[in-house]
Amino acid sequence: MSKRQDAIIFDGDDTLWQNQIFYEQAKEQFYKLMENQGFDRKAVTSKLSEIDVSNVQRFGFSRRRFPESLKETYEYFCRNQGRPVDPAILKQVYRIGNSVFHRKPVLMDGAQQVLEQLSKEYRLYLYTGGDPYIQRRKLKYLKLAKYFEAIYIRERKNEAELQDILHEQNLDPKKTWMIGNSLRSDINPALKLGLKCIWVRSSCWEYDTELPITSDILQVNSLQELPKIIKGIQS
Repeated sequence: MSKRQDAIIFDGDDTLWQNQIFYEQAKEQFYKLMENQGFDRKAVTSKLSEIDVSNVQRFGFSRRRFPESLKETYEYFCRNQGRPVDPAILKQVYRIGNSVFHRKPVLMDGAQQVLEQLSKEYRLYLYTGGDPYIQRRKLKYLKLAKYFEAIYIRERKNEAELQDILHEQNLDPKKTWMIGNSLRSDINPALKLGLKCIWVRSSCWEYDTELPITSDILQVNSLQELPKIIKGIQS
């Protein structure tokens, strides 16, 4: 098998390392803060989800989105009940929102071993969403950059962005895999471009909720399943 011809594009957050768990912990802190202010937890949960998904259009996956979504949710309920926005509470809201960016990243089980194994036979690329500084800091901490021939960090992930990567790296879609946990950001765009895809069933958030464009899709619950599946299909 030729490394020149066969490539694998990996997503980062919640594919190679944990991410969503930190957001869920921050949301829990926010819900408790809002409850202490007399707001209904169920209503807050629903409104935050609505605002945060909507804010992807404004902020993409940048670090501004989540803290701003918490702020707008707090302000919405203050307006709804005719209450003034408390600067002290707002400060706590921002602290909670920004806390997710200061957590030490944790690798998914088997991630490093899988990358080590696959990098010997395939050209590996990273295509992940988020703030470039934050994502590169994760890569440096986790010592993963050495496995990839190129790293792409985007504030928005879509079909056009993925197409640009294929073009820049001269990748043949029929000989390229996309590995990711998000149907909306990773799998469906790749399927539309003709890539072979494996959906990693791990944590995701409301924005990622989307049906696969085909029922004929490979799924794994662990990265450790990847080498055997890929080699089995390629052989």
